[in-house]
Amino acid sequence: MFRTRCKICGVALKLNDTDAREGFISGLISFGPNAVDGYIDEAPIEGYVVHFVDGCYVPLGDALATVPKKEGVPTECCSNDAYTVNVSTHIPMGAAGIIILPLTETGPLTVGEIIELVDYSFNNTQELVIVGSSSTVTASRPSWSLVALVPFVAVAALLTS
Repeated sequence: MFRTRCKICGVALKLNDTDAREGFISGLISFGPNAVDGYIDEAPIEGYVVHFVDGCYVPLGDALATVPKKEGVPTECCSNDAYTVNVSTHIPMGAAGIIILPLTETGPLTVGEIIELVDYSFNNTQELVIVGSSSTVTASRPSWSLVALVPFVAVAALLTS
């Protein structure tokens, strides 16, 4: 069995799409520093790379962002909001998620933290379009801001029943 020894320690803020256009995303992602065998260790790390990935978790195209390593990040425990990146872009065809990869002097590692790709947008038929998911939920345009997938699923269940 394979074991991942080196990856970010956690994600505090997964992308909450604030771009109302279908096929575009915008928002913040906050994540923690690299951990080696469960212990915070950024010694081999130069920064972090954020990419779209396909359904097999293979990075697509150029990086969405490169985040340089910070000095003074706590090493006692995972500070899963030590790094923040603002993503604002068009979603490429075939994208199923976003991955955060630690970056070393030889390039990005091949294993990282996957974030579900959700495009919160309404098309002209008032259907919520969710990219990277097989679901389309019919509902009228809400007057409130959608802030998380979990509350939306609860509301969508009420609207469709």
